[in-house]
Amino acid sequence: MKNIARLNLESLRKVIFSLRPLDLDDLGLVPAVKRFLNEFNKDGNLIVEFRFFGREQRYKSVIEVAVFRIIQEAVNNVVKHAKASTLEIVLETQKTVIAASIRDDGVGFGTEMVEKAGGFGLQGIKERTALLGGDIRISSLPGRGTEITVKIPVQEGEIYGVS
Repeated sequence: MKNIARLNLESLRKVIFSLRPLDLDDLGLVPAVKRFLNEFNKDGNLIVEFRFFGREQRYKSVIEVAVFRIIQEAVNNVVKHAKASTLEIVLETQKTVIAASIRDDGVGFGTEMVEKAGGFGLQGIKERTALLGGDIRISSLPGRGTEITVKIPVQEGEIYGVS
């Protein structure tokens, strides 16, 4: 009975986290991404490397949520489709841009699929990036993995200081 209750509580926490990552509100983008990746890879089936460059700063909520969701969706796509053994996430903050790169060594896909990008995952990433006036680059080749890079512009008024 205790085991079932524990599993239900763990499941409920995952649902709540998926709706709005509380870590974003409490800690900021970088710690929230780190925690997501740690939770995501508890079983260790994938070698996950996270690197951060820049200054840990707080941004407007809409920016932090969008960048977090972009990374989350790209990582979930790797698990669902890539059959990868390694995953590398690089997050960089500069004065006027937040850049995120998600790269895997999975099965990849052809350029015609990159242009279509009809799946909900890639489409959601494209839409979030576009809504914030950002740029996205998706490069992939069959058998050579995939890399998604997004660059989101930030204005001075959208930065709230160090987290």
